[in-house]
Amino acid sequence: MAESGRRPEDEHAAIRNEQQPADGDAPRGGGWAKAIPPLERLLAAARDIEGARTLADALRLDPGGLAEALGLRPELGRIDLADLAGGRRAADEALSWLAPIAEAMEEREFLIARERIFAPKPATLQELGDRLGVTRERVRQIEARLRGRIAPRRAMRALVGVLGQRWGPVVREDDLERRIGGLFAHAPDPLAALAATMLRHELAYSCEDGVCLSAEAAALAGRLKTAAEARADDVGLIDEAALRAELPGESWLPHWETLIARCGFHRLIGSLALRDTQKATVKAALLSVGEPATRDRIASIAGLTLERVGSQLSTIPSVVRADMRHWALDEWVDDTYDGIAAEIIRRIEAGGGATPLRGLIAELPRKYDVAETSVRAYAGAPQFVVEGGMVRLADESELTLRALGEVMDGREPDGARYWTFEANERHFEGYSVLGVPPELAVALGCEPNDSATAAIANLPECRDLSVIWRLTSLAGASLGYVAEPLGRLGVRAGERVRVVLRGPGAVELRREP
Repeated sequence: MAESGRRPEDEHAAIRNEQQPADGDAPRGGGWAKAIPPLERLLAAARDIEGARTLADALRLDPGGLAEALGLRPELGRIDLADLAGGRRAADEALSWLAPIAEAMEEREFLIARERIFAPKPATLQELGDRLGVTRERVRQIEARLRGRIAPRRAMRALVGVLGQRWGPVVREDDLERRIGGLFAHAPDPLAALAATMLRHELAYSCEDGVCLSAEAAALAGRLKTAAEARADDVGLIDEAALRAELPGESWLPHWETLIARCGFHRLIGSLALRDTQKATVKAALLSVGEPATRDRIASIAGLTLERVGSQLSTIPSVVRADMRHWALDEWVDDTYDGIAAEIIRRIEAGGGATPLRGLIAELPRKYDVAETSVRAYAGAPQFVVEGGMVRLADESELTLRALGEVMDGREPDGARYWTFEANERHFEGYSVLGVPPELAVALGCEPNDSATAAIANLPECRDLSVIWRLTSLAGASLGYVAEPLGRLGVRAGERVRVVLRGPGAVELRREP
């Protein structure tokens, strides 16, 4: 800060003249008188023992280790660097260059320099023009002229190089601001403010969430993100060890967590993920177990409901069922479990068209932890025929359907047939209506082991219903996408709903009177 009665230009001149050696002479006496003898011995050893030819060669060696070997460390330890530097500070070199420039700058030039040329988020020409009461073009002209005058020269570039090395690739934003401000705290405003703004810009740290990365670190984070996105698995989980191997060297390891945070990655139950999704969370929970696990165990680790975990597990390509109750990574098991019906079909195909029922009952419960009664029930599904103790696939010509009138629950006044079901909470959560008579599915255009859609004639704004009929199902056909129409009808759990047949591919949904 300027002393009372002193003009700003006097303060600037003081910065330029402070600690300058008289007549260009090298500093003499004081600390240098004590320092020269041990330094001469140190440099002579660097020349004679290490082969150094210049002072730069000597500095590239290990001066500390050489001083220790020569027994010079105690002697050098008694020399104060302040005596050698004569009070001169690296920041003052930059200030002495910048001071005359700052003296000649107008107030509006300070504003443009601070808020456009060197600002982390530059103001627009229009914004500055509005503040200064001039046109955008006038601001552009001032800026162009100003850039040529304040382009960083050697002193500022040297300071940037030194500080970039000393402060490292990662620094807290509040520390960065404090350190920069401290370098120029003894200078008067607006010189100090301009110098700090310029230095902040030239250091090129990019800051997010209170942490600043150097340009090199920010570029590395970008490369890590690109590599991770290219290598992520089917749910976005990242092989962290492989990604860490992308670091240029071990010196970056202390900054690992900061780098992955800048990439926007997430830690999910011990795994690294591109995004925080339920699918990634479920697989990360399974990975944390490290062996086939039940849905209950996965849900407790993932912090999700059983229904959510079940729906996610069934849609992850790399996750399979190890048996009836356990899920696993595909690479963990040799023979995946695809459901009782699918296992029966596999054995029928392996047996050349048929397989013994007794063999199914003996093998499947033991291998996949399913109930014997479940195996018998699935063997009796419409997909199969049991003859002489052998199970084979049914031919569609063997399917027996009843008359439509036998399975429907009534008629509308206009004669249209309807079937009813009871709405429950699961239907409002996206689950399908099960137990639909196959005869109704056929009337809506759905063939065996196929699917179709049915428009809702009285709710055309709603998505079409899905109709699915799998012959392996023990519950008949199903109707999907019922949540929205039930909501629009004001149906509540426990109420009955009519599905009125209006022709192939068309129904009406109505609440039971």
